[in-house]
Amino acid sequence: MPPSLVSSALYTIPVGAGQGPDYLNGFTAQGLTFNGSATLNGTRLRLTDGNDDEAASAFFNTPVNAQFFTSDFTFQLTNAQADGFTICIQNQGPAALGSEGGDLGYGGSPGIGNSVAIKFDIYSNEGEGANSTGIYTDGADPYVPAIDLTPSGIDLHSGDVLRARLIYYNPVLTLEIVDTANSTEYFATQFTIDIPTTTGGNTAYVGFTGGTGGLSAIQEIVTWDHLSYAGNVAALPSFNPAAGAYTGAQQVSIADATPSATIYYTTDGTTPTASSTQYTVPIAISASTTLKALAVATGYLHSSVATASYTIQ
Repeated sequence: MPPSLVSSALYTIPVGAGQGPDYLNGFTAQGLTFNGSATLNGTRLRLTDGNDDEAASAFFNTPVNAQFFTSDFTFQLTNAQADGFTICIQNQGPAALGSEGGDLGYGGSPGIGNSVAIKFDIYSNEGEGANSTGIYTDGADPYVPAIDLTPSGIDLHSGDVLRARLIYYNPVLTLEIVDTANSTEYFATQFTIDIPTTTGGNTAYVGFTGGTGGLSAIQEIVTWDHLSYAGNVAALPSFNPAAGAYTGAQQVSIADATPSATIYYTTDGTTPTASSTQYTVPIAISASTTLKALAVATGYLHSSVATASYTIQ
């Protein structure tokens, strides 16, 4: 597995990896389906080649585990005017392809259904800005909502080789981006998304899409290493009532959709483990409290940690 993006890595994956795309030393045609303008440029995956009105996609031919994975890739955008690209996980099949331009080879009519995509957007079509990211589902136009990368120092137009990492542990998806020429330019965010439900299965096809319109760019993925992991992940615990501000003490119930799951929790803001207090009855919250919960079940990987903050007025 490649080293972490920064010294303060967000996660450590504690289990062995399964099979997945391994192009850490550069791309070959083996194992990939190329669609639209996608092709190889030496050992790089070239999505768009600097011409206008292109749509591209390239997907690994074998479905991978959609519940638990990391995807680590480097990319370079040259003469980057428009429009951008996505990393996409979907269940239409390896020939899936959306529309050109601001649809980034992902959205449009039709877009790629049964899918989740993270975009790297270099042109503002609908107010999303010319240096943004965001998450989109089911082939929706990848415009807004969007997150501006500029405050982090990340500039998709810089021409530098940038490195991105996705870390998914259902239902939390973490995105990190760093400029390999200047590691102080670093961005991280998290999304909550149930990828297996959205894509329609516990396995799915993973790859990249890209697009240009009236303006263009050369968009290349330089390396890619995608590791998927065996095992189902326990569902994220839920709280009732939901987090928020209340005028009096609350009795908070915690539930989990995983069969026969045991829930462990903390009330002091620390991360729960299987050695924390076991949930058996509703928890009395009489002062402002951060409640965290973890679900553990036989045959499942531990859930992500659910968090709910209560303010008692």
